[in-house]
Amino acid sequence: MRLSCLGAAVFGTLLNRLYDGPGDIGSLAALKGAAHAEGVAAYVSAMDTVFVCGAGMMLLSLLLAVGLPKSRPAEADPAREAVPV
Repeated sequence: MRLSCLGAAVFGTLLNRLYDGPGDIGSLAALKGAAHAEGVAAYVSAMDTVFVCGAGMMLLSLLLAVGLPKSRPAEADPAREAVPV
């Protein structure tokens, strides 16, 4: 749960930093005409970059997970099996 909060914070910060439209993202609905179209285009561009970064992180995670060594089951210890419980 904590890592998902961290991811939301990081990608939310990235989205806010990349948005270069008029006003801030929260006031996008209040814009009219050309300013609204410019704001939407800036938001879409920023969101596209955030998703590309997220896809890159997922690919890197997948490659790291595939590269992990396979775990082997522990071998049975004959001395432990001979002791009654």
